Amino acid sequence: MESKIFQNVPEKERVQYLRDNAVSSEQKTYMRALDKSEVIELQNKYAQKAIELNIADETLKMHREAFKNTAKPLKSEMSKIIQGIRTSSEEITEEVYLLADMDEEMMGYYNSLGELIYSRPLLSSERQFSITSSVMHKIG
Repeated sequence: MESKIFQNVPEKERVQYLRDNAVSSEQKTYMRALDKSEVIELQNKYAQKAIELNIADETLKMHREAFKNTAKPLKSEMSKIIQGIRTSSEEITEEVYLLADMDEEMMGYYNSLGELIYSRPLLSSERQFSITSSVMHKIG
């Protein structure tokens, strides 16, 4: 079979010649060879799409960074809230008062409500006798 037929017929009439001489016709997908100008045109389209994609990536990075900046404090706060729900307690930072119990040789940490929040054994430097400690122990 010939690789090209009806090449001497104008392009517009060639389709009619093919229809008239064909047994039947059908739709078929195949790979068509491109000429150099078509390849160059595709390369230019590809370069343009690559530029557009790069711009879209930069936009995505900006929006992702903005999202992270918004979401990070929310996630942190939510984590603290869920921790409070799980443990039925919350982490706070406030001034506490250290009171020594010389009889039990313990140091007690009390909050502003007078609640013992932590205790530990006295350090060797804290085992010194003081009048204030003795008086506070008798008052308490």
